Amino acid sequence: MQLRLILVLGLIAAATALLVPVALAQRPAPRGTEAILIGADGRTLGRVTMERRASGGVEVRYRVRGLPPGDYKATHVHEVGTCDRAFRTADGTPAPFTSAGGHWNPTGDSHSSHLGDFPPLQVSLGGTAETTFVTDRFQPSQLLDANGSAVVIHANRDNQGNVPGRYRSEPADQNGPDAATLATGDAGGRLACGVVRPIRR
Repeated sequence: MQLRLILVLGLIAAATALLVPVALAQRPAPRGTEAILIGADGRTLGRVTMERRASGGVEVRYRVRGLPPGDYKATHVHEVGTCDRAFRTADGTPAPFTSAGGHWNPTGDSHSSHLGDFPPLQVSLGGTAETTFVTDRFQPSQLLDANGSAVVIHANRDNQGNVPGRYRSEPADQNGPDAATLATGDAGGRLACGVVRPIRR
């Protein structure tokens, strides 16, 4: 009797081990992702959602408050899913949210052709911003890779790689964007950051 029980339990364990990988393999890709934005002072400032549309593309929606009033702010997907507001550079300089790395750019393009480059965010005089747009540059599941990703709102406008003639590139005698502009669009410091996660309902 005891031997039979052991055999039965062994068969159940083996069957379970076979079923788990199948269940994981059949798990559907997330319909969408979200990022809860926090400021350098730790306050929650808003939410960004990125959801697949039945008609194609991904709908991106921002709802944010508590930003410096007026003007436009650059915003992008960044390559690391870490939003450390106490982050410091190697020399000890405070650099909130620099932990999120550079722009998410799996194709190795220059700004503004990074897959995670978004249109500038217009901020009201009351410090709020709401916008919705559709992109076909990525799918939400791509933002959930091994090191994750984050949405960042920057302190400055984004020149989208359109720069005045005073900029110099290499070779030095030619006008054009410099290396920093090609990487960031002169977006400046980081006001808000949110780690991208599967959307919650």
